[in-house]
This record gives sequence, C-alpha cells and structure tokens, in this order.
Amino acid sequence: MLFRSLPKISSQWSLTDALRRVQKVSSAEEDPNSPAFWPAYSHSLCAMRKLRPTGRTATGGQFIKYPACYPNCPCHGRVAVYKMIQPMSQHALQINGHAHSVNAVPDTPLLWVLRDQLKLCGTKFGCGIGQCGACTIHLNGAPARACLTPISATDGVAITTIEGISSDGNHPIQRAWCELDVPQCGYCQAGQIMTAAALLAQHAYPTDAQIDEAMAGNLCRCGTYLRIRQGIKKASVLASDAKNAQP
Repeated sequence: MLFRSLPKISSQWSLTDALRRVQKVSSAEEDPNSPAFWPAYSHSLCAMRKLRPTGRTATGGQFIKYPACYPNCPCHGRVAVYKMIQPMSQHALQINGHAHSVNAVPDTPLLWVLRDQLKLCGTKFGCGIGQCGACTIHLNGAPARACLTPISATDGVAITTIEGISSDGNHPIQRAWCELDVPQCGYCQAGQIMTAAALLAQHAYPTDAQIDEAMAGNLCRCGTYLRIRQGIKKASVLASDAKNAQP
C-alpha cells in the first residue's frame, strides 16, 4: 500500500499539505484541490467505498470523489481521488449475429458491457491490462482484448464471443478440446479457444511456429500449453474432415 510505510499524517493537515508530503508535489502550479489534477493521479488504495459527485463539467460529465482510502488509513480521509465521469450514450452493437443497443460511457471496456449488461459471461476478466488473453473476443474475425476495447470503438463492428463461436458447441476447436481434455481449471480456456479459432481461420494447418506466435499472448496458470498445441492440430484435422465430408 502507498501509505503503509509512511509516518502517520496529522489530521490537522489540509488536503494540500497532506498531498505535498505524501506525493512530494513540487510544482506550485499543480493544485490538488482542482479536479483537473486527479486524472493523472493513480491511487493504489481502496476505491471501492461509496462515491459521491463533486461537480459537473460544461460537457455534462461528472467528477466523482473517491473518499477515505481504507479503514485507519494514515491519510485520515484527507487524500481523495477525483475522476472524470463521462456522460452515457447509446451504442449499437452487433454481437454473435444479433443487434444490441446499450447505454454506456464511451470509454467503458467492452468486457463489462458483455458481462454486466448483456450477461454474456463466457468472456472472462483476467488481468484488465490486455496481458493474459482471458477476455479474447473477435472483432470482424480478428482476436482482440475485450478489457482494452472501449465500447465506442465497436459501433458497426461484428463482435463474436465464446457464446457465438458455435450454436451447438460443434466448432472443431471445441470438439478437439473435449476429445483431448485440454482444460484443467478452465478459466482461461474461453480466451484460448477464441484465439485458436482465429488462427485456424487464417491457417488451415498451422505450424508449431504459427501456433506459438498466435497463442503467445494467452496465459494458462495450469500450464496446459502442450495440450493446447495438440488441440489446435487436432482441430485442423477435424475441420478438414468435416469439409471433405460435405457433398
């Protein structure tokens, strides 16, 4: 925690005094009492307590104040974080072949729209910074991280989630995953499957190097990487067999 190693801060200090001691703010031009100061301030402590509006902008946005950090925090509630909250707007989305209209702040990550508003919970939250791949979806067929994709960037884009990859669970990747028992805990597998499906759409018979390159951004804490590689190769065979079986 940011304050845990610091000496106790006097409750008599003003907000500016506390910030200048904790953050070592050196520039007199930086006014911690101004909401404009706070978007660049990264608060590593508790921001889960009740929020309350503290002002509005000319564009209709709202500044939200994050009150006291956590119980018994040395800042005694003197340090607060102000964040600019944008007004909501309507967004028309095409998800798994169906049209949806959602009301959300433009920079809301697609992940939370899928999970919280549309209840498409197959797409998982992993890291929130695009490094683990658990939230992988397809945008116009290309794999993308839903946690980093703002809802404003998806208007008119064809979005595919794990729920839409196959209506009956009969996608070659899904069949191969089941035949080889690829998952262990399974948490990351929706993202693994979406990335693998995009790979097979580009390369019918991917090489080991192509598999490694495509899947490098998808992490598995259970270490099922060898089974994932086998599953992709098995899926390429299943897809070929299904194609050859068509009249």
